[in-house]
Amino acid sequence: MHKVYNNAGYTVAIIPEVHIHDPKDFDIINPAFGRIGAITVALIRMVGKSLWRKRSWTLEETMSSKRILVIGTDTHFWQHSFHTCDTPTTSDPFSLRMMLDFANQQQGGGSVNQALNQAHFRTSSKEHDKIFSLANIFPDMFKNMEINYEIDIKATFHHFYRTIATIGLSILCFASNLVYYGKESRVNTMKNHNLPSWTGVSGYHLDRRVTTTTTWLQPQHSICDDMLLHISTKYYRTLSVVPYDWGCFSPLSHDKHQWNQQIYKFDKRWIAKSGSNTVEEDTAIIDWAIKMTNVSGGFATHYYQPQDAPVMQARPLSLTENCDECIILPILLKSYGLLFKVEELPSLCLSDGYTYDYFLPVIKKYVDAANGTKERYKAIGIYYLGGTFHKEFISDDPDEILSSIFGDVHNEAKEFIIQ
Repeated sequence: MHKVYNNAGYTVAIIPEVHIHDPKDFDIINPAFGRIGAITVALIRMVGKSLWRKRSWTLEETMSSKRILVIGTDTHFWQHSFHTCDTPTTSDPFSLRMMLDFANQQQGGGSVNQALNQAHFRTSSKEHDKIFSLANIFPDMFKNMEINYEIDIKATFHHFYRTIATIGLSILCFASNLVYYGKESRVNTMKNHNLPSWTGVSGYHLDRRVTTTTTWLQPQHSICDDMLLHISTKYYRTLSVVPYDWGCFSPLSHDKHQWNQQIYKFDKRWIAKSGSNTVEEDTAIIDWAIKMTNVSGGFATHYYQPQDAPVMQARPLSLTENCDECIILPILLKSYGLLFKVEELPSLCLSDGYTYDYFLPVIKKYVDAANGTKERYKAIGIYYLGGTFHKEFISDDPDEILSSIFGDVHNEAKEFIIQ
């Protein structure tokens, strides 16, 4: 079916939840995008809450199509791919998140984390279909996969995740799925399958394309029959981290109103400090936390500040579990964020290149009771290094970035076995 969608002029999505409640609603002026933008926001929210958007098989429809015509109850609208179409479109969940025309992205095709960003939160009448629909998004990897509902469901899941992780480790690029007061941002529908932590099933994968940049520091990895991810390297760092005061693991208690008040205070302080070389500690940390959310979609939960270093060198982490110590691995995860060129209508735009952000995967040690005293590790999220848009890096050279972080080499390589 992926060939049908990919070669079609457009795909029709019939979504009855999309309808005009009151014509006056469309007279609202959006401060950023004007009247057209307000209409777009209203329609996209209806799509996001629809049954069509929640099903596993419609993910394949979306990611294999170049254009989608959404037919609602009494209205319709078009969405075009930013990747291969020169027709201006809106920067919405279909196009901004690079879902449309997934395989033909300008940078060489979509990445695993993008598909999992959606797939881990979708439903199907048969559990096998959650994997079969995903496999169709990566036809070259799974061209020999048999669509057979008699195959053991556990074996089906394991075959899929082992295959995609063996090819590349963008699967490790996931943030916390918890909002600042501890509630899940979205309900994960894959948790019942007891998947390993490295699948990101407890988190929220980035919706941007992510590559694992090859460098001389890059460790080798493999996955055994027991679904353990083995990574061996001399280059790793242990970090002592602190829960972010306004994160979900904070010992403090905050509600939504208090959070909004804190952001308002931050904005005022930041404006007042513009042009100054000194920045209050909490202002700097909040600034990095907001950057983390903007580029990853996940909330910052912890931060790391090197000993005796200025506060501006603190960096946020988005973790699925609380901890006071964790390990970062020399696997440079590079994410691609679209830049836009706005057309005449302020809500319509074309892609105009990319900005880049860098992350490292984070793991946490624990003792596996089932295996006695054997050391095991869990993948628990990402450590945000910064990006080119905010000019946190003088160099865009992966070797230089990793060398600056993992300069101290351990005498012997250590094998991390990640469950």
